[in-house]
Amino acid sequence: MLEYFVHISGDDPPKDLVLVTVKIPDSVPRVSTSPKQLPKAWRQTPPPPELADIGDNFIRHGQATILVIPSVLAPTEFNWLINPLHSGFSKIRRVQPSRSNTIKDSLRTRNKLV
Repeated sequence: MLEYFVHISGDDPPKDLVLVTVKIPDSVPRVSTSPKQLPKAWRQTPPPPELADIGDNFIRHGQATILVIPSVLAPTEFNWLINPLHSGFSKIRRVQPSRSNTIKDSLRTRNKLV
């Protein structure tokens, strides 16, 4: 979420943007990528094209449902990319949204922290 929110205004989020919370069972296949496996310039702007290749290959080869990759913005955090084409995707369940799951609430919280 941070990777996306850092690039938008908290006062005017896109109207079609939704926040969905999911429960992912431990049995759902995942693969992880460490910073050592990424191109040397993976944190630069603009990012090197090799980063897109990692995501493309993840979808194309279909070996896992989740790709866990390091966050560019928060070095101790990770982003989880979900492959909706993988058979394990059907095990992922949406958690019923609560009032605090709105984009505006998330952006308000972010703005208070910044």
